[in-house]
Amino acid sequence: MDSRLQEIRERQKLRRQLLAQQLGAESADSIGAVLNSKDEQREIAETRETCRASYDTSAPNTKRKYLDEGETDEDKMEEYKDELEMQQEEENLPYEEEIYKDSSTFLKGTQSLNPHNDYCQHFVDTGHRPQNFIRDVGLADRFEEYPKLRELIRLKDELIAKSNTPPMYLQADIEAFDIRELTPKFDIFVGLKPIKTILGRLKL
Repeated sequence: MDSRLQEIRERQKLRRQLLAQQLGAESADSIGAVLNSKDEQREIAETRETCRASYDTSAPNTKRKYLDEGETDEDKMEEYKDELEMQQEEENLPYEEEIYKDSSTFLKGTQSLNPHNDYCQHFVDTGHRPQNFIRDVGLADRFEEYPKLRELIRLKDELIAKSNTPPMYLQADIEAFDIRELTPKFDIFVGLKPIKTILGRLKL
């Protein structure tokens, strides 16, 4: 235990010597003179406290600020009481929860009240590739907001009617079968091993 304490003290002494060299002090004992004196530290602490009290609007700190500065005039105390009464009235008001039905509240001051990057709304796929999504404003005024949207939906429906096929199961040798014979364009193509092979493996 004594050896451990001695080792810690030696390290501390060495650390203080290195710190004195870095700060330009004459010795390890004169580090305090290079650093801020107690008076300077007290001034810094008082400045911080004053700044905090001036920026903080809470009641206890405001009261402390008036007492510290010695401003106990009647006018100041009346202002302080008025502030307290206003704060209490605001706290006693019933809380009303706002329900946002659209994003117009958050778009004040913007160039457009209907931007395409409005992530509060639903989006509609225009059918273009790569995918191009535009904002869905609701059934009532959808076509008024976007006149071309009706045409886009019609074109997309026609494209789907031409190219879509129901899910189908084709038994074929994948190595020999030419996939290009399947004329429709596939979004997903799944190749699975025959069910007999899978069932045979499960039995094992």
